[in-house]
Amino acid sequence: MVSALGGTIVARASGAGHSARAIVRLSGPDALAALGALLGDAVAPSSRGVHAVRMRVGVCGVPCACPALALVMPGPRSFTGEDCVELLFPGNPRLVDAVIEALLAVPGVTAAAPGAFMARAHATGRIALADAERVALEIGATHARELEAARHVCDNPLVHAAHGASSEIAALLARVEAGIDFTDSEDVVAVPREHLRERLGSIAGEIERWIAGSVPIESMRPLPLVALRGAPNAGKSSLFNALLGRRRAVASPAAGTTRDAIAEEIELRLVPAVGGQPGIRAILMDTPGVEDPRSAIDALMQEQARTADRADVIVRCEPLAAIVAAALHGAREGGAGADGRDQHGHSAHAHAARVIRVATRSDEVPCEARRVPEGMVCTSAVTGEGVESLASEIAAAITLGDAGTGSSHRVAVVARHRQAMVLAAEWLARCREAAGDGPGPGIDCPELVADALRGALDALGEVTGEVTPDDVLGLVFSRFCIGK
Repeated sequence: MVSALGGTIVARASGAGHSARAIVRLSGPDALAALGALLGDAVAPSSRGVHAVRMRVGVCGVPCACPALALVMPGPRSFTGEDCVELLFPGNPRLVDAVIEALLAVPGVTAAAPGAFMARAHATGRIALADAERVALEIGATHARELEAARHVCDNPLVHAAHGASSEIAALLARVEAGIDFTDSEDVVAVPREHLRERLGSIAGEIERWIAGSVPIESMRPLPLVALRGAPNAGKSSLFNALLGRRRAVASPAAGTTRDAIAEEIELRLVPAVGGQPGIRAILMDTPGVEDPRSAIDALMQEQARTADRADVIVRCEPLAAIVAAALHGAREGGAGADGRDQHGHSAHAHAARVIRVATRSDEVPCEARRVPEGMVCTSAVTGEGVESLASEIAAAITLGDAGTGSSHRVAVVARHRQAMVLAAEWLARCREAAGDGPGPGIDCPELVADALRGALDALGEVTGEVTPDDVLGLVFSRFCIGK
């Protein structure tokens, strides 16, 4: 991380390559002097505003007088809180390099590291850390859901929960420390152990609830994932092709034809359509079915199939003939056991994914012999039976679960905020342990309790922005590009 409020820094603030215009940014105590050095004998402007200037630089060893616009912003009324200059001129890469090289030759001017300008704005109080983090996430967003989550990073429920927990912990800490400092004073009543343990348990429970209900923004997928799961020869590949509307996966009566996971983008529609609602885009994945891995290749196939456990929607396929045969023999209906795992030991409900049970290959069973368990969708890739209904049910599951965030109904938060909340919960657990559970109202180790409460406050302070260690600052600002 750059040292905030050090010397003067310079960097290109526009995109690389050729462009109609380029921007070079300066910030620091020598920014105006550096501008003067670039203008030669001309008087450098020092008043706030936009000034037409002529820069004198050497391009490929040839002296050049280049017209430019200089945006002069004296501190502290600038983005960084320091004297700032932005130069706008033709965006030839060689000219940009020549301008930056000439500025770096000025004593006290150094090249800016990633996030240097934003870090200085934070150090001078011009921007809060949470706002800087929001900007970084908006810059790095790759899809609409990620961008929307980035815009709300400063006011999401996890941050509000951290503020509330901090207030309660600070009040408890004040009472614990009062009991330590004024143990002989009759008018000072230390917090009773049972009350302390009760409040700590309540706060920790609230924190853990928010941790469980959140997902890091960095882990969000651009599209929800729908995985077809099932035993070998369950009709997954045929159903995959039917849902896509074209032949993409090789389908064969021979078990084990699918040796690799295949994924394709698909557009699903609710039936009936709601008010001309556009189709829901998703990634549809066909996975290999391996019942008993007997070779290294089979083991790899089974491991690939397990990756589908991270899907937002799991379509569990089972041939209708097998369902009918099992029913006739009095076997348990369905493929998932009481422990939530299927017959291959894979999780049937990974991270609370929505599971749709499908009876495949219905064309192989006469209508009068069919016994379809309630809640199952009956499909045939040959006749097309149930394919449209299944697509609609998948779309409904995605819409209902708000899939694509990696989990249903979860709040997207900054990963380090989530980690800080986890650390706060760990400190609170240590605090409860130090308070003891013996007879009497007194706390066993009040000094250790106070230390653990301070640790929890420090961890929550990383979320609220009240406590920001240098290594956290470095992590935040290093994600910016140079020139920001």
